[in-house]
Amino acid sequence: MPKLQSTSERRTAKRYRVPGSARMFWDGDGMPVAIADMSAGGCLVIGELFPEVGTRVFLSLEIGGLPNVRLPAVTVRRERDDGGDFLAAVRFEVPSSCTGGFDRLLSQQESTPIERLTVLVVDTDERSRQRIAHTVQRMGAHVIAVASVDRALLDAQKLAPSMVLARADVPGLAVLSCMSRELPSAFRVAFGRKSALDAAIALGIAQAATDDPCSPKCLGDLLRRGPRPTLG
Repeated sequence: MPKLQSTSERRTAKRYRVPGSARMFWDGDGMPVAIADMSAGGCLVIGELFPEVGTRVFLSLEIGGLPNVRLPAVTVRRERDDGGDFLAAVRFEVPSSCTGGFDRLLSQQESTPIERLTVLVVDTDERSRQRIAHTVQRMGAHVIAVASVDRALLDAQKLAPSMVLARADVPGLAVLSCMSRELPSAFRVAFGRKSALDAAIALGIAQAATDDPCSPKCLGDLLRRGPRPTLG
């Protein structure tokens, strides 16, 4: 029988921030999750629901250009934060002889660490603004949340955010298009009504759009794409 990683090996394994998406399966059900960080021995994920500690699960991962990497695992920790999201730690049940190759794969795919990113949230709706800010903080990034474009421009000049996440119909949003010149590395993402999103994309105000800025999975995917602009 193949030897599994020891506890000491798992504790000392290097952890990576990797771009990609994942689904966790147990009892025949699949749940999309956001990967907070990962090592060759396990990972930390955020989602809406997780099984009890001790449950055996499967993770289906898409890491970089490698789709459908399936790993058996067991949940070793589960908790819920004030925003209603669940955080779970899972331990991979793979032979120790396989972990070296997986560690090399993760190191090759590692992106900018999320804790080094600064996200500027622009939203006139206070409740929505707080929820988004809470989710971004839970992912590990630094966040500044403001209610107006004028304040956003002031903070952007001081802090040079990695990402600007703005409601598409906020008054004066067109002014944010100047960030493409002042902050060429900032990844501008809009959210809100579809008609407003289409206009923001067409005018070059936003480079990407999301319909669910409070979703940990959605935010996780966006954070791992930034701060490198991908469109227009």
